[in-house]
Amino acid sequence: MKKKEFEIDFVKFRKQEIEYAIQKAKLEEQLKEKSNSQKEIPFYKRELFFNITTSIFVFIIIIALLIGAWFIGTTS
Repeated sequence: MKKKEFEIDFVKFRKQEIEYAIQKAKLEEQLKEKSNSQKEIPFYKRELFFNITTSIFVFIIIIALLIGAWFIGTTS
């Protein structure tokens, strides 16, 4: 088996590296802007996903308690 020798184009590699660094910096800037905008809005709107999931969880608990109470009431 012949070993393939990889020819690396260092200029192209460096351009890709710089482009990646620029994109990474833009992403970090977007994340920073998003966190700053999250800090500006009221607390109840900050974590919408967390609020929705906890509301669903509490709703399921309430339904389970009502069904349990109904079963206890019908057996008595």
